[in-house]
Amino acid sequence: MATININGYATLLDIAKRLDPNGRIARIAEVLDTDCPLLQDMPWVEANGPDGHLITLRSSLPSLTWRKYNQGILPTKSTTTQFTETCGMLDGLHKQDVKLVARMGGEDYRASEDLAFVSSYNRTLESAFFYSSQKTTPEQISGLSPRLDALTGIPYASQVINFGAAGGNDSSSMWLIGWAPKKVYGIYPKGSQAGLKMDVLSDDMVDDGSGTGAEFLAHRSMFSWQCGLAVEDARYIVRLANIDDDVIAETGSGLITKMVDMLHRIQSLTNCNPVFYANRTILTYLHKQALDGTRAGQLTFDNPAGGPRVVKFGGVPIHQSDGIISTEAPLT
Repeated sequence: MATININGYATLLDIAKRLDPNGRIARIAEVLDTDCPLLQDMPWVEANGPDGHLITLRSSLPSLTWRKYNQGILPTKSTTTQFTETCGMLDGLHKQDVKLVARMGGEDYRASEDLAFVSSYNRTLESAFFYSSQKTTPEQISGLSPRLDALTGIPYASQVINFGAAGGNDSSSMWLIGWAPKKVYGIYPKGSQAGLKMDVLSDDMVDDGSGTGAEFLAHRSMFSWQCGLAVEDARYIVRLANIDDDVIAETGSGLITKMVDMLHRIQSLTNCNPVFYANRTILTYLHKQALDGTRAGQLTFDNPAGGPRVVKFGGVPIHQSDGIISTEAPLT
């Protein structure tokens, strides 16, 4: 079961429970949380606009004056910059032959088929939060990787650490994210519903796709999720790039050493909900290392709320993300 309201930040399930006293939206949110730890961890904030979230960032601090008696002080001020994190619209439409639904068990069958869309949202959004780029697909959201896509020459290049073992398009990344409002968080449009919205539409005749114009009577369900990712303070994301997960075991303690670097590269671990993210191969390796007695005090286990054991490093949980691929191009 998902850990709810960690550190006091509103998770998707927290918001859904407030929105729907009948529990329908909350049940969908619970399925999303269970299948995707990233959505379980991410706090959600209502944007200050209908299509995105305008962020004002302080870019410099006012200067101060060391002075002598009877010496004046020059007035100074801070400076700010503004940018907007946008929301994307991810929609789905499900049509089912009413006769087939009746034959297969009625509403229970229809509901089980609708839940397949929930799983599809999990996979699509988890991938998007890491890899979507509005530079190439402007209708999508801005994910994490396009923000930290080089070792030098980009803003916040200091937040990218080079593991150095990748030779071709077969590398992966680990991420350390400090989730919190004002730092890194999910957004949804002002005045809208947070999370996945499902509408049961009226039955209608639909084309059977044969090209003949033939139609059948169908149940219809409409799905919609408007959301985005806000990185208000990029010092709270760290990317360990160029990991060849086929040769991790050959690098000895190299991965552990780089994870220490990640812990000290993030701005703070105390005013956010910090979480490591890795793909299955990397997390499997770390799990095995945690079983090694020589790693005592480095990699540990925890089982929050009586659930499955979670590997931790430096007290920070390491969560599996199937959205992180092993076919990344190496960063240079």
